[in-house]
Amino acid sequence: MAFRSPKETVREVDAVGCAKANLSWSQLLTLGFLAGAFIASDGLPAIVVGGGVPGIKANNPGLQKLIFGGVFPVGLMLVVIAGAELFTGNTACCIPAVLSKDISWTACARNWGLSYIGNFLGSLFVAFFLTYLTGLVAKNPWLDIPPDVISKIWGIWFPIMAFVTLGFEHSVANMFFIPLGIFLGADVTWGQFFITNLIPVTLGNIVGGAFFVGCIYWYLYLKEA
Repeated sequence: MAFRSPKETVREVDAVGCAKANLSWSQLLTLGFLAGAFIASDGLPAIVVGGGVPGIKANNPGLQKLIFGGVFPVGLMLVVIAGAELFTGNTACCIPAVLSKDISWTACARNWGLSYIGNFLGSLFVAFFLTYLTGLVAKNPWLDIPPDVISKIWGIWFPIMAFVTLGFEHSVANMFFIPLGIFLGADVTWGQFFITNLIPVTLGNIVGGAFFVGCIYWYLYLKEA
């Protein structure tokens, strides 16, 4: 099995960032759409499988979460293998190339912006056309959630707390999960989705990807002494 050192890996990421910056706007939007659809298509089986075992959830909630999480990574595999443009990954991939002055900040921002828009459109496509209109999860046990105040508090507070403290929120995944809930009648407005979840989660993803991955690994392995 081939092995690359961390320095070699960061050099390859730098090259990947340069290639991403050179994509046309139509390529970025299309590949971004595909990445959003891949992540959303990953979230759909995770909901169907992980949310379709109420007995296991009641008796062993940890196992239910493991089942949900075990199905979810397939979408990212598709993104990597198919070469789609995923915003959250691009926040890290483009930074080494910027800091090495191989691409400009403008090119980086262009990549982030167009991939983000494409991710959102792809996620909404799967949420509305392939999930909501088909009625795949529009019945119990997937809709068997009590619409009480406690549920609303958990739905709004804890995702934000998790992203702030642990970084577990993924903006592109949320582009599928939360709009799907809205389509299915969840007591959440589009304004709440954007203001209390998507915007702060996106900012957190940028900080996590650009600084804690891109900047740090560039500093460790590519910065000239």
